[in-house]
Amino acid sequence: AHMQRLSLSFHAKSSTGDLLTRLTGDVNMLRELLVASMLSFISEVVVLVGFVSVMFWMEWRLALASVVVIPVVFALVTVYSGRIRDATRKQRKREGELASRLHQALNGIHIVQLFAREDEEDERLRGLNKRSLRSGLKATRLEAQLNRAVELSLAVGTAVTLWLGALQVIAGRLTPGELIVFVSYMQSFYRPLRRISRVAERATKADSCVERITNVLDQASDVWDGWVVAPRSSGAFKGALRFRDMTFEYKPGRPVLREIDFAIAPGQTVALVGPTGAGKSTLLGLVPRLWDPSSGVVEVDGRDVRDYTLKSLRDQIAVVPQDGMLFSGTIRENILYGKPEATVVDLEAAARAARIHDHIVSLPEGYDTSVGERGVTLSGGQRQRLAIARALVKDAPIVLLDEPTTGLDAESESLVMEALDRLLEGRTALVIAHRLATVRRADLILVLDEGRVVESGTHEDLLAAGGRYRALYDRQFDTRLVGRGDPAHAFV
Repeated sequence: AHMQRLSLSFHAKSSTGDLLTRLTGDVNMLRELLVASMLSFISEVVVLVGFVSVMFWMEWRLALASVVVIPVVFALVTVYSGRIRDATRKQRKREGELASRLHQALNGIHIVQLFAREDEEDERLRGLNKRSLRSGLKATRLEAQLNRAVELSLAVGTAVTLWLGALQVIAGRLTPGELIVFVSYMQSFYRPLRRISRVAERATKADSCVERITNVLDQASDVWDGWVVAPRSSGAFKGALRFRDMTFEYKPGRPVLREIDFAIAPGQTVALVGPTGAGKSTLLGLVPRLWDPSSGVVEVDGRDVRDYTLKSLRDQIAVVPQDGMLFSGTIRENILYGKPEATVVDLEAAARAARIHDHIVSLPEGYDTSVGERGVTLSGGQRQRLAIARALVKDAPIVLLDEPTTGLDAESESLVMEALDRLLEGRTALVIAHRLATVRRADLILVLDEGRVVESGTHEDLLAAGGRYRALYDRQFDTRLVGRGDPAHAFV
C-alpha cells in the first residue's frame, strides 16, 4: 500500500523487478526467518538457563569452565555476522537485478522475438543468475565456517571440562558418576547454544531483508495529501483549470517546464503541441498531482490543487493514456475500473459512445472476455476505445488525453475520434495533440518548445501568425515527410 502511494518520481527511479523482489522475496524471507527464529530463540534461552542453573548447583567450578564458551560463541557470531550480512545484501541485490532484467525481457518479449535476440537475452540472464548464485554461495560458505568454528569451540570446551573434571575425580571432590552426569548436562547445555548461534545467523540474514524493505518504507512521497474534499455532487465541481507562472523540474536546476501561465474555462478544450521532450506529458501530470510544481501554482476551480485530497481531486479527472493501458482481467472490469459501482446501463452506454459495444457483444463471452495482460488480446484501436469507455463511465468533469490516436490506422483512428468527440462534450479537456483533427477543433492551442509556451491561440490565429505552429502545419502537407497528404492523418 505504501509503495502505491509514492509519487511517480520514486517509481521513475526504481526498477520494477527489484521492487517486486522486495515485496515478495524479501518480505517472505523475513517472515520465515523471524517466525522460526523468534519462537526458537525464546525456547532455547529458557532451556539454556535451566541447564546452566543445574550445572552450577552440581559443581560450580566445572560450570564456570563450561560457560566460558558462551562469550567465545558470541564473539564468533559477532565477527561473522557482518560478513554474512554483506554477502546476503549482495545476494538480494543480485536477485533484484535478475528479476528486473527478467521483467523487462518478458514485458518486451515481442521485441525480443522480432529482433531475434532470444539467445542474447538468455546469455544475459545466465550471467545475472551466476552472479546471484555466487553471492548466495558466499553467504552459505560463511555460515558453514561459522558453524564449524562454533563446533570447534564447543569441542574444546568439552575437552577442557573433562580434563578439569578428571582432576576433580582424582582429588576425590567428585565421583566418576557425578562427572558423567555433569557432562551429560553440559552436552544438553551445548545443544541450545548451537541453536541460538544459528538463530543469530538467520537474524543476520533477516537484517539484510529488513534493510531493503525499510529503504522503501522510509521513502516519503513528495506529493502530500491535501485537506479539502472536492465536491462530488453533479455540477458542483466545474473543472476550471489555471496555471499561474508555473515551473517544474525533476532535478534542481534543470527545469522541464518554465513560467507556464494559461487558463481553461469549464467545458473548453486546450491542445498541447510541440516536439518530443517539450514537456507536454509532464504538464498533463501536474493536474492530477502525479508531481507538484517546483514554483507557481496549478489551480482547479480557483483553488490550489495541493489543497485537495488526492483521492477527491483524482475522482474528478478522467485520463486516456497514449497506450490505452489495460489491466489483466475482463473487459467489464477494465471499463468499470474508475467507477466500480456503475450500473450495467452505464457500462453499455459508455461502450456504445466509445464505438466498442458492437465488437464486445460479438465476442463469445461478451463483456466477460479476458483482455490478457496489458490488453494484448486486443488491437491498438480497441484498447484505446476501451480506455475511452473507461473515462466515459467515470463521468468526470476534467479529461486528460495523452496522444490517444498514436499509431492507429485510418479506420481505427476514425472510430477513436468519434468516441473522443463524445467524451469531450461538456468537459474541460487538456489534450496532447497528435493529429490535426483534434488540434483544429480545440478552443486554444499551446505550442511548447523546451518547456516554454512559445505560441498560443486558435488554429486559424496561429496559422495567420506564421510562426512555429504554421511551420508544423505546413510540414504535415509535405508528403515526402508524412507519406500521405491528408492533413487529418498528419502528425503534429
